[in-house]
Amino acid sequence: MENKENIYARGIWFNEKKPEFIIGGLSISKETFMKWLEEQEPNKEGYIKLDIKKSQKGTHYFQRDFWEKDQVVENAVEEKTEEDETPF
Repeated sequence: MENKENIYARGIWFNEKKPEFIIGGLSISKETFMKWLEEQEPNKEGYIKLDIKKSQKGTHYFQRDFWEKDQVVENAVEEKTEEDETPF
């Protein structure tokens, strides 16, 4: 399987060159996108999440988002010290 950090969607494109009242549009090659989608493993809720990113050249692309809300960040909770309890 590909590196989870760098899995790019195939067969889907984002276009922001639209009238002002439209945020953007998607173009999807059904055959290409469905083939890519079938190769992907969904998360535990059954979703395949994608981030829309902008390249250095200014073009948009879709990348797999593997972040799970139950992921624990190490050292996220700091221990209180006596200095923390000083009111000023």
